Amino acid sequence: MHTYFQILQTPGIEGDASILFFCNGKKYLFNVSENLNRFSSEHKIKIYSGLEHIFISRISPSYLGGLPGTILGVSEQQSPANNSGQNNFDQNLKVNLHGPPNLWHYLTTLRSFIRCPEKFRLCLNQMMDHQYEEEYKFLEDEHLTVTGILLKSDIITKNNDLLMQCDYGSLFTLKDSNGPVISPKNSEILNSLKTIMEGIDNNNNQKNKVNKKDNKGPNKKKQKKAVENYIYSYKKKFNVQLMGEAENKQEDILTREAFKSSLPTLTDFSLCFVCKTSDIPGKFDAEKASQCGIFGPLRGKLCKGEDVVINGVTYKPDDFISPPIPGLNVLIINCPNEFYLNSLLTHKQFDKYYGKAGIIVHITPHKILTSERYKEFMRRFDKNCDHIYLNEVSTKPATFFTSSSASIIEFGMVDKELFTIDLETNKIENRQQRINEISNTFSDLNIIRGESLLKYNLRPLRIKGIDSKDSSSFGTIDPGYTLSNFKLNYPQIVEACKEFLDKKEHHLLNYSNETHQQRGIIDKLSNRDFEIVFLGTGSSVPSKYRNVTGILINLFDKGSVLLDCGEGTIAQLFRALGKEEAIKVLKNLKCIWFSHLHADHNMGTARFLEKRAEYTNDKLLIIGQKKLRNALIEYSCCASDSKINFDFFPVENLVSKEGADRNFTERILKPLGLESMISVPVNHTCPEAYGIVLTHQTGWKVVFSGDTRPCHNLIKAGRDCTVLIHECTFDNSLLSDAIYKKHSCAFEAIEAGEQMNAYRTILTHFSQRYYKFPTLDSTNSDYASNNVAVANDLMRVNGKKLPELPFVSSVYKHFWSLLQEDSQE
Repeated sequence: MHTYFQILQTPGIEGDASILFFCNGKKYLFNVSENLNRFSSEHKIKIYSGLEHIFISRISPSYLGGLPGTILGVSEQQSPANNSGQNNFDQNLKVNLHGPPNLWHYLTTLRSFIRCPEKFRLCLNQMMDHQYEEEYKFLEDEHLTVTGILLKSDIITKNNDLLMQCDYGSLFTLKDSNGPVISPKNSEILNSLKTIMEGIDNNNNQKNKVNKKDNKGPNKKKQKKAVENYIYSYKKKFNVQLMGEAENKQEDILTREAFKSSLPTLTDFSLCFVCKTSDIPGKFDAEKASQCGIFGPLRGKLCKGEDVVINGVTYKPDDFISPPIPGLNVLIINCPNEFYLNSLLTHKQFDKYYGKAGIIVHITPHKILTSERYKEFMRRFDKNCDHIYLNEVSTKPATFFTSSSASIIEFGMVDKELFTIDLETNKIENRQQRINEISNTFSDLNIIRGESLLKYNLRPLRIKGIDSKDSSSFGTIDPGYTLSNFKLNYPQIVEACKEFLDKKEHHLLNYSNETHQQRGIIDKLSNRDFEIVFLGTGSSVPSKYRNVTGILINLFDKGSVLLDCGEGTIAQLFRALGKEEAIKVLKNLKCIWFSHLHADHNMGTARFLEKRAEYTNDKLLIIGQKKLRNALIEYSCCASDSKINFDFFPVENLVSKEGADRNFTERILKPLGLESMISVPVNHTCPEAYGIVLTHQTGWKVVFSGDTRPCHNLIKAGRDCTVLIHECTFDNSLLSDAIYKKHSCAFEAIEAGEQMNAYRTILTHFSQRYYKFPTLDSTNSDYASNNVAVANDLMRVNGKKLPELPFVSSVYKHFWSLLQEDSQE
């Protein structure tokens, strides 16, 4: 049986530490960092198949930023076909989630954003704060035993005042797995449940005298089973079943209307894990058994642990079976900052592991790892231990996303100004010097740098140890090599691009005769007036080539506005602009405006805000729906070491110009030089869905549709705009899907631009089914040819380049159509 663990992501701007255990086809995932789903797609790691257990170390976007996407991915991966004809939930339609205190409360913050199949269960097993001194057993199966040890911070970072604004769980219902929905406010049902669980007579509040026979009878078992089937359903979006300690305390939960009045603990915790592989059974000595006349079924008895008697002689299993080989211990230590060191060094539950061999994974920042107190902790273990450290130093500088990076380099053959990329997003200063410092400091220990894709084989024992084959191939992309290799493999595409570019001046000359009223405004722009940076152009979930929605309207020294903030937006910002420029943008960012509440448009917000807090203490204005505000406040009150700091402005207040009050004008509009910022209600599947119209004092106007069907209100509000950024989820062949899901097809988005008289229309938000470049068939109108462009991730459209954008986009279209034809041949 092959058992190993693999380091997936390592700490950096593009994600944080995630580890996947593989045990005979089963998978156990430790931490779900932001971008993990995209990372797995990039490196062909099928994390969903066989994934039954997810373990979370901290309530932090660094450790669970990718959890919503993973929950959706697992729920969609598990086929409901096995469940047909069954009233109860099938045990396969679930994933088990284990973690620290407040994990329940974190899940409640997702209730407005995610929806799982109705038959899917999320089985929650979280530690409670009163279990701080225990070693809590999360899991024990035939392959792996996982226990948890809580570390407690010396300080409290949560805002107690904000807790009073939280409404954890008030919107969920208690639901029977057979289907009927029960309101927690129904006291009669709650009392009957309480009676079942506690044996309480609700008429006189006295305990019933239940005889022992009744406790063992079929009715009692049936009642107990009914209670075990109760789950918590958030408006039928996803279902949580409590396990472990939370399940044991369920009578308290029901009494308090199922956590409704239960607030998160204010203490910050970090959870360490001990993973023990199962013991290897001892070997049966067949030769010795033969000598004793033991054959056939008698050997089977010995293997089952039974004694065997032959000719009056009793033989015991130990006479023929060697002692089992103990399983290996893998400790995952999560010490995020200095405030957890006291807890780490004094926790009694670690004592039993000191002086013993094993593997220890240290998810610990460099300054903590090399501190005197942490050195003391590491040296308490046996000197034969393998110590693997995961931090910003162990992370290679290269971006995790090599496929999309290579595409950007290839796109650059056509226009290098439109496509730029930082290929060393995770680069830090003095990395090699810090690596040497760690090696020298721990020269007496087996110290291993934990790089992305590094494997550690646990079984068979003959191959135990590091396997660096995959991690060694993971390195910085060489642009020169990428381009020369592409030219070598696709000479016809290179030649076609050259022919197009030779005609560039002729095409641009035609554009110079444009009569659109915005053309005169654009001609007066400088390169530092505004640019549009596409941080994500895909829909629903991230893919290798397209991240989910995020659009930066960058006005350079005046500041910027971010439109939507899907998972991974902060990493995309650094990839597009480079570290130095990205930090400037973060410091000077005025606001984030949110189009609607779907997860692919907002699940990157928490990590974005926390990363921004590393560079500035200024509050950022969130312009969004009230449910989003509530979720962010609830998150900040249950997260560990949270740095989220924001002000809120209701997005619906901007439906009219009068909604922008004096404070909003002084804080947002005047610094950016904007005349107005208008939210326009649009037609999508969720309420409170909006587009936006940004109008500058100099006359340029940018419109973003959000997710919508073609919308008359938006066309009217954005008339004669400079740029329309319109969603284009489906190609023209999937009109029925677009109507049902309230999205737009290519021809509809182009027609909207034409009706709006938009100078340029840029299509975005493509279904991830389209390979690199979407299909835009049946859109051969003059407007489509002369005014429409297609967005790609990390594309930077400066206002001055708008006239030539359709021509460049036509080159890309030809570029990828040839590539697709070549790949099909």
